[in-house]
Amino acid sequence: MEEAQTQVQPQEVGSKKPFNKGAIVVLTVLLLLGGGVYFASSHKSATPTAAKQNAVEGMATVAPTMTLAPSGTASAEKEFTVVGENYSFSPNQLTVKKGDKVKITFSDEGGFHNLAIDGYNEKTATIRTGNSAVVEFTADKAGSFAFYCSVGNHREQGMQGTLIVTE
Repeated sequence: MEEAQTQVQPQEVGSKKPFNKGAIVVLTVLLLLGGGVYFASSHKSATPTAAKQNAVEGMATVAPTMTLAPSGTASAEKEFTVVGENYSFSPNQLTVKKGDKVKITFSDEGGFHNLAIDGYNEKTATIRTGNSAVVEFTADKAGSFAFYCSVGNHREQGMQGTLIVTE
């Protein structure tokens, strides 16, 4: 009887299959992009650019909530929230200095109202319960000025207050 002989082909030790060139290109691009993003985000300059430095040096040193009034005196930005109900304002007296920038947020908590200010020709929109409106102006005149709801006879029913502007 004859034995079947099988021939075994020798393999080279350490031989590898060839790499997919497309995968290598994609991997390289991803590594380059990732490195660029990392470098850009982690190596921002801690010193300002010349343009930024010049802009900062040219600015006057003033507190953030202060502005320079035309007369040369510092003026503040004053913000108030006035709540309106049937038929009152709270608070019903506001005091600022001449030259102050004034911002009043009117919040309606009952009815259909607005807030008008005599002497400054300022008035919010007329709003309903749950809404608010804003009026902003510079207090450029000293004195006492009425603020009130100009809807119907709400002012006569007590929906009024006073803005006091001091020198």
